[in-house]
Formats: sequence, structure tokens, C-alpha cells
Amino acid sequence: MTADARPVGGLERVWLAAGRIHAPFAIQIVLQPAAMPSPARWEAAWAATIAAHPGLRARWVGRGRAARWVFDGPAPPLRALPAWDAAAPVAWLDDPLDPARGAPVELVLAGPTAVLRAHHAVTDGRGLWPWPRTCCARWTGARWWAPQGRPDDATWTAGVTAAPVAAPPPDRPAPMGEAGDGTPGMTWRLRRWPAGPDVTARLLAALSAAADRPLRVGVPVDLRRYRPDTRSDAHLTGVVHLDVPAGATAAACRSALADALAAHEAVAHARAAGDLRGVPVALMRLIGTHGARKSLKSSRFPVSATLSNLGRRPLALEGAPCPAFWIPPGNPGMPLFLGVVGDATHLAVCAVAPAALATGLDALLDRMAACLGDAGGT
Repeated sequence: MTADARPVGGLERVWLAAGRIHAPFAIQIVLQPAAMPSPARWEAAWAATIAAHPGLRARWVGRGRAARWVFDGPAPPLRALPAWDAAAPVAWLDDPLDPARGAPVELVLAGPTAVLRAHHAVTDGRGLWPWPRTCCARWTGARWWAPQGRPDDATWTAGVTAAPVAAPPPDRPAPMGEAGDGTPGMTWRLRRWPAGPDVTARLLAALSAAADRPLRVGVPVDLRRYRPDTRSDAHLTGVVHLDVPAGATAAACRSALADALAAHEAVAHARAAGDLRGVPVALMRLIGTHGARKSLKSSRFPVSATLSNLGRRPLALEGAPCPAFWIPPGNPGMPLFLGVVGDATHLAVCAVAPAALATGLDALLDRMAACLGDAGGT
């Protein structure tokens, strides 16, 4: 193994399998600048970003326990596509990103919109967000965010004591109700709500009130918290699973999350996934596909929803604010994924769900908005 290579981590294997269950299983950052730079300027900025972030060249090679990441792949492509205003889903957002057979990352220019797409096995939300910041720094003169390493989650959390956690059973409902007519695929909605303090706890409480049923919610946790002196653009996210009763308050949600963080449950989750290192990704895909079909048929899932809050991460381009949101990865076995990012005044909340559950999605988001004190919001 070369110096610029490392084994594929356990959670990364899970997301590689998820990408084969329903492609692309990508994190997609949508930029909506007030004035779109020219393609030539984007090309120069993209070249600078690739040079600053070696993780953009990740390739998955080998099989089984010998599978590893190498960082010598071709430069990720920049594609120009017909104009898209980010108001509704578009087919190319489902184009696959394959770390084994092609580029796992790309930049798309679509009229007034730019979209940075990355397979979730290659990076996570906190790892991906600096890449458009680097693009923006090309014009603003801001200091570039540079990675200092790409170790996996096991290396990153070595020395942290965490009790083992069991995989959640498929016993929880979707927040929006029973599965519908079996329509295949995924869909998403974008809402913009006023910002405020304690975002994660407030959104958990709003989801609990809007669903009016006991939920189990996965909250991704950035494992970089365990090495705050080192930066990385690798995938470094664990998950805690919170049992949220109907009508839970923000204070109760805050307390439950604090307890899970104190117990390092996200580290335990990542370590449990590490036990899958010897399982072929193809077998993981078959098991995951079967589980998703069974959950959609029974309307019972291991996790009711995932809520991922990247925090306040405003972007600016040429001195002007650049509105942005991110579309989280979708999977038929996950009823709802809420991807959240904010600025000084607003939250951009993107909700991804299986199309079979989409009939109740708009009503659920409307109820959440009302619970947050905002009756509108698209």
C-alpha cells in the first residue's frame, strides 16, 4: 500500500453499498450566486479546489479487507448542463458517482446554479462544505481551508472509550405516515425557515410534534470533534439514535442528545460498522435492498428519520452572499432525511424521502414550520 492510501473504513463500506442500492447516495451542495461567474472562471476555481483537496481524487480499489482508498485518480469533471433554477428535482441529480468505476465527485454548472456532487463514502457534509468555500476563495481572497490528512474513523477516534451499541430493530413508523402505492425512487423538498438558537433540538421537537407519534431519529455527529486540532475532508461521521416520544420538548431533545454525545455513542456506531470490513459490498447491497423493501411494505423502519445539521455556514462569492443548501443522500430504507444548513437569518432545510412516502411529505413540513413559529416557507 502506498503512503497516500488507506483501508476503506467500515462506515464507508456501508455507504458504498447504499450507493449500489440507490445511486448516487451523494451529498450535493447547491449554490445560487446572485451573479454567476463565467465558465472560464469556474474552471480556474475548480482546478484550484482540486489542487487544495486531494480527497477529490479518491478511488476505491481492491476487494474485501484489502479494499483501500488511493488518491491518484483523474481530476473530477466539470459539466455544463441546461439551466436549472433549483426549484424542483431534476434527473441529472440522480446520475451515479462511482468511486470504483469513475469519478466520485463532480461540479455541475446549470445556468444560474452550480452543484457540487460527492459520493457520501468519499466525504461527509462537514468535509464537503469547505470545497465550495475554496472555489469562492478563488475570487474573494479568503484563506483556503486545507486538509491535513485522510485517516478513517477508527484512526480518528482511537483512545475514545465507548460502550457497544446494538443496531436498531425495524419497529418505528415514518413521520409522514404509511407507505403509499410503491412508487420507486426518491424525491425531495426545500424549505427555508427563520434561524434561531438550538437548531437541532428545536427541529427534533418540531418533527416530533408534526408526526405526533414516537420516533427514532438518527443524528449524525462529526467525529472531527475528537481531534479539533487536525482538519480532514474524509468521511468522518458517526450517528446517534434518539428515541423521541410524541410531543417531545426541545429541552428533552437537547438533554437526550447531550447524554448520547457524552457516552460517545457516535463512536460506538462507527466501530460497529467497522465489523463489516470483511463483508463483501455486493452482499451488503443485497441485504440492504431486502431490508428496504421489507420496511416499505410493513411501514416499519429501524430509523424514522435522520436529521443532519451542518450549522451556520454561509457562503459568499465576489463579496456578495451566495445562498446555498444541500441535498442529503436518499435511500429507500430511510423514510426521511433532513439536511440542514444555516446563515445569520435563515435555515435551508432539504427533506429527502422515498417517492412511496412522498404523499405526506408536504403536510409534515407544513406542520413542522408551524411548530417552529413560521406558517409558511418554501
